Amino acid sequence: MAGRLGWIAVLAMVAASAACGLDAVGERGTSAIDQTDPGATAGRDPSDPSSGRDGAPPTNDATAPTEAGNDDAGTDADASPPSPYSTRLTSGLVALYEFEEGTGVTVHDGTPDPVDLTIADSSLVEWNAHALNIKDFTKIVSTSKFEKAVTRCQATKELTVEAWVHPAMASQDDYGRLVTMADNDVNRNFALGSFKDKNFWASIHGGEDLKPKFTVQDKLAHVVSTRTSDGTLRLYVDGTMIGSLANTASFDDWKPYSLVVGNVATGGKGWRGEIHLLAIYDHALKDTEIAQNLAAGADP
Repeated sequence: MAGRLGWIAVLAMVAASAACGLDAVGERGTSAIDQTDPGATAGRDPSDPSSGRDGAPPTNDATAPTEAGNDDAGTDADASPPSPYSTRLTSGLVALYEFEEGTGVTVHDGTPDPVDLTIADSSLVEWNAHALNIKDFTKIVSTSKFEKAVTRCQATKELTVEAWVHPAMASQDDYGRLVTMADNDVNRNFALGSFKDKNFWASIHGGEDLKPKFTVQDKLAHVVSTRTSDGTLRLYVDGTMIGSLANTASFDDWKPYSLVVGNVATGGKGWRGEIHLLAIYDHALKDTEIAQNLAAGADP
């Protein structure tokens, strides 16, 4: 009798389990909610509209647009295109003066191991947008000797002096110095300037100066002088070579003079005008490189 009652109790427990939706091993069976509510499957939150409830389509990773797949992704709609100025040649730069200071008496060299310049009389100059205007004869002299030019140009036996300038049409001194590396009017390594407003001229001292027949214009000009290791001195204005000659000067004779802009250190060779850029390279720029810097423009 007791055994029979035990079997009856077991059968009653099985029936109760089936009524609760559990099979004999305790796993949940399929219910009406499981079949009709997509929010109850795949871990979705039924209260979240983005999870597929209330008519909102569920997110499909394979087809939904993403930031990485958007044609505009990774771009800034407000970003400006790169400036042509950024394409300037930087290889071999010894010094770079961009005249962007806008105030003060210091012109900064933008290269490593910089040699800055100091304006001797600030009342004789005027800061303009992207330029320094030398209104009357003064001098702008390096704060230390320009020794890095000696070391590097003696190694290559070459030099380039490049300037973006707007010469003043008021009379210059004879052989006015736009830029020179010199101790005085006589002791110099190189010079670039204009001669009484009539033409530009270039010099590697110890050899013949280059004075091509070219009339200086009342406008912004790109002026470049180069000296190659074979001894050829060339002068370019706005990308066009206006003259060349054989220059016998030796870089081995160079001395660590100061760099001077607008005059010589002792005065008497003044230059007037607006300077936007001055660059010195330790090699002779090729025609294509001069054209590259010309196309880049005077100002950043």
